[in-house]
Amino acid sequence: MADEPILLTDDPAPHVRRITLNRPAKRNALSNALRGAIFAALEAGDADAEVRVMILRGAGTCFSSGYDLAGTGALPYHVGPARGGGLFPGLGPGQAGDRPGARLVPGRRLRARGRL
Repeated sequence: MADEPILLTDDPAPHVRRITLNRPAKRNALSNALRGAIFAALEAGDADAEVRVMILRGAGTCFSSGYDLAGTGALPYHVGPARGGGLFPGLGPGQAGDRPGARLVPGRRLRARGRL
């Protein structure tokens, strides 16, 4: 398990990037390393003109149990560009990246007919 990456990225369909938090033993708790990897994957997808949709999900039984207070890892952690504030300072309110139409969707997850 120690050799497995903490973040998995794949393209399951054209124009779709899927990012999976891969710490199921810790219920995908956010460490500083995982948080930095998430930001790097989101920024890479935002810079890729072929990616139109990014799906962020968690491996195992839940998306994430929150922040991993026991294993924060090396500091300083990634804070992203200075465009917003709060938990994800790289993102403005309700916005993911600089592309029009990209939004964070609050609330329950939406189910599509096809499984990605």
